Amino acid sequence: MKRWLLLPVLFTFGVFFSSCLDLDDNHAEDERIRIEAYLKISPLQYEKQPSGIYYSKLESGIGGKPINGNFVLFSYVGRLLNGKIFDTNYKDTAVLYEMYYKGRNYAPLYTPLLSPNYPTRRLIPGMEEGLMLMKEGERASFIIPYSLAYGGVSTSGIPAYSPLLFDIKMERVIPDPAAYETEVITNYLASNYPDLNPTSDGIYYVELEAGEGEVAVDNESVSVNYSAYLLNGYCFFTTVKSVAELNGIYSSSTQYEPLEFTVGSPLIIKGLSYTVKSMKKGGKARSIIPSSFAFGENGNSMVTPYTPIILEVEYVKTSDTATK
Repeated sequence: MKRWLLLPVLFTFGVFFSSCLDLDDNHAEDERIRIEAYLKISPLQYEKQPSGIYYSKLESGIGGKPINGNFVLFSYVGRLLNGKIFDTNYKDTAVLYEMYYKGRNYAPLYTPLLSPNYPTRRLIPGMEEGLMLMKEGERASFIIPYSLAYGGVSTSGIPAYSPLLFDIKMERVIPDPAAYETEVITNYLASNYPDLNPTSDGIYYVELEAGEGEVAVDNESVSVNYSAYLLNGYCFFTTVKSVAELNGIYSSSTQYEPLEFTVGSPLIIKGLSYTVKSMKKGGKARSIIPSSFAFGENGNSMVTPYTPIILEVEYVKTSDTATK
């Protein structure tokens, strides 16, 4: 299950919190004993930080450390203190420990750190603090107390009040996500479509099968099947059942059928409208879509801000009705 190291619950304190002080003191003491026992047997040397996390540098990095508002790209393995792995974005590790999930995007995690532009916490606090101690290329191990992790919440594979152990590789520190996106698109095109130029709308269009008739135009109602991918090939959404099954993202609660919409509708990402405007009915195409024509600088629950996507589209028909 894709975790993204999110905080699963926000608690309301007040009376509930006051009535549990003694209980929390007991959990804190138990955690202190467990962490001290782990430190005695660990071959690593950890330094305790003022916040309470423990930090051990495994390999040195280069350059500066990230600050609030920077984006980071990192790989990780998350364990309990007993060594049990509960999460990783390394595919080989997931396979080895029999926790591989076909619908998971096994790739370095790309995310902004907390800032006024990104005020919603995307990582547990201890993870965010740990990342800000690391330089690009550095490998480190962290022990994160439960108060800076999932607290008293029991989540998949993690009992309540559990201190966590993370091994992290800081792949990139990214002060300018827009420039990084340009780099990602340039590298993808160089490897896959070296002679491809953008359309006048700013997307990169590849015809897979020719259609018939006239191309779609603004304000025309159309019906399409489409699948959306990250540039590493991970499929995060599709209207086609067979594609969902193939990529491990099938859900029985999803209605797999063509999308009807009005070309140019503000309810649809611009990249889809731009793609269909290059297509004829019955045609199939693939487009590389910069984030400015997809989910932009804010992203959504499936796509990180400043992330380009790929759309594979089949222009099924011109519709009589569509989403306005």
